[in-house]
Amino acid sequence: MSLFRISPFVVAALAVTACSDTSVTPLGKSHMPAGGARFSASGVSGATYTTNNQIVDNPDPINNPVTTCLNGNGDANAVNCNIYGDKQFVWLTGGPTSGGSALENGTYFFAVLDPGGQKNDVNDGQRASTYGGDVNANKNLSDEHDAYINRMFVVQDGRIVSYGGSHNKFNVGTAEAPDYMIRLMDYSDTHNHGGEYDMAICQIGPEYDPSTKATAVSAGTCKYDNFKVRTTTEPPPPPQAVLTVTKTVAASYARSYKWTIAKSLTSLVKKSNSSAITGVNGVYTIPVNSGTLTANYKIDVNQADPAFVDDSWKLTGTITATNTSLDGYATISDLKDEMRDGNALLLSGGTLAFSNCSPSLPTAANPVVLPDNGGVLSCDYTVTFAANPDAGPPLYGKTFYNTASVTAVLTPLGQPTTISTTPADAYPFSFGSGTVTENDKCVTVSDSFNGGSAQALGTVCVGGNATPAGAFAPPKSFYVAKDIGPFDGGDFCGTTTQVTNSATYTSTTVNSTVTATTTPVSISVKVYCQGCTIGYWKANDLYKTAAGAATLLSTALAPQGANSSTADYFWGKNSPFKTQSSLLGDVAAFNSAAAAPNGVPALTTIKFPWKSKTVAMSLATFDQALNFGGGSDLSGQAQNLMRQATGALLNINWNGGAMAYPLSRLQLIDLVNTAINVAVSSGNPSAISAYVTKLDGYNSQGCILNSRGEVITK
Repeated sequence: MSLFRISPFVVAALAVTACSDTSVTPLGKSHMPAGGARFSASGVSGATYTTNNQIVDNPDPINNPVTTCLNGNGDANAVNCNIYGDKQFVWLTGGPTSGGSALENGTYFFAVLDPGGQKNDVNDGQRASTYGGDVNANKNLSDEHDAYINRMFVVQDGRIVSYGGSHNKFNVGTAEAPDYMIRLMDYSDTHNHGGEYDMAICQIGPEYDPSTKATAVSAGTCKYDNFKVRTTTEPPPPPQAVLTVTKTVAASYARSYKWTIAKSLTSLVKKSNSSAITGVNGVYTIPVNSGTLTANYKIDVNQADPAFVDDSWKLTGTITATNTSLDGYATISDLKDEMRDGNALLLSGGTLAFSNCSPSLPTAANPVVLPDNGGVLSCDYTVTFAANPDAGPPLYGKTFYNTASVTAVLTPLGQPTTISTTPADAYPFSFGSGTVTENDKCVTVSDSFNGGSAQALGTVCVGGNATPAGAFAPPKSFYVAKDIGPFDGGDFCGTTTQVTNSATYTSTTVNSTVTATTTPVSISVKVYCQGCTIGYWKANDLYKTAAGAATLLSTALAPQGANSSTADYFWGKNSPFKTQSSLLGDVAAFNSAAAAPNGVPALTTIKFPWKSKTVAMSLATFDQALNFGGGSDLSGQAQNLMRQATGALLNINWNGGAMAYPLSRLQLIDLVNTAINVAVSSGNPSAISAYVTKLDGYNSQGCILNSRGEVITK
């Protein structure tokens, strides 16, 4: 059967016509080669034919007839035969030498193809990699049995004059002018339901190499002849798509660790001697001039109960459906993934989501069609569980199975079929061996005191390889000491100072918002002051002898009142007063400019009236000083000051300094000297009055003594 030459520009759109037989191009498959250089020789001119060989294949037509051709010239050799009794009865001839339709001179090879194989399937080795075309459309049936070099022949003057391969050849010419026929066998069975084949004849040059794009022939330059083979057996079943479904599976979940933090005050002490201070309901009462206090805190960090919470249980993987058939496409309309317990119970509670589907996610409305010979559908999947699917016990001790399935129509069955991964237990997994994302495994601990900047204390981590160097394992206690105060001076009298302290932990996990702060620990420091007025000291002249006659300081050390028998010295051995002195000027630095920072004038230069005359203030006794009359001039203002200063001195030195008076003796001396210096240097005696008011306030803080100088008990 002869075929006209097919132009490479129209071959993709034309059906191949051969006599009364027609090879139809399958839907969606093109014969046009795509890209790449081709052998540059001109296309094959003339015609090529298949024929039968009655001499070889039907040697005894009378006694043992063999039907080689089912149409054409019957038992004669039929150049236009296109239906053969068997594959082995198909021969190749160079064509008629008359009429100019024979093959032109040159070297050729032949190949038998599935119908529609007029792409680059004419070249060997294209089932694995079709040059410029679709690998699923390759139809070469000869290259599975021998190479093209075994199918090469030479044409001269319309006759096949040379063939050196292993196929049967038969010379219908003469020894001088040979004209060979070549048997096409061996070649594979066609996949066409009607038993159709195509024979291709391609002219080649010496540089031909079917393994490269550069020198492989282009299908459009070849000539083709279509034929059929009929047998007495039943036709094979129609080709059917063969789908295989495979998948991967990986289990994972997140574990978030839980923490607790607590803070407490362990003690409040004087910093100078570490003596403890006792409080009531967080209120600590201290005498003025207690100095700086130290608050000692304890911060406890530990794992909570339960120590962690798990969530975000997931299964992830990829489902792949592959069409492994050589012919027959599959239409996929649904894709599923299921998790099973013990390969029997279908677990619920999971939310399935697909992503990265190629070519797309199949649905009933938009199915995915997989072509034959390697068409692939691939989808990533995620199954997220709201509740723990493996709560145990033991926790995460089970083995589960994961299966996938597709619903597909496999041509030519026409009915939806469910195809699953097999066997069903081929994809086991366990959350116990899955990937764990650990959150909040470590926390940093800090301490904040009274609104100040946070102090970093350290890092506490659940044990494991991720524990950073220097981190502590829970439970961990941190100890912090904070100074409060000092609470010295009259400005603190009657005040309450409150300080707060809290501790915080913060997760080190990136983007975590886990943090917690303790309830603030509050401390209230209440300061009290004590002092008896000059009126008390005048009314209860305890610095005098029992007889009350003496006014000199030398007698002030004598026992007083009812306690005289017990030698109860109110100022004791640590009194600043000396027994040999009875004068105000001999008290510490009241008369010494060198001992005071402000250069106080000596009290000897300030006079006070006494018995109709003026006497140096340094000669006044305590009794005289407490009874100074005062005035507006420098002497009068100094009298006002020394009256209060004497009362302050008696408060300070009562019982060796046991009274909580706002000033020390040296602070009192400095105050007196400062007041007099300010008045003298400014020429304004009234400047002393502010200091008088301050001392009066200090002396009025509350007297704790009775008339005998004893502490009043409640």
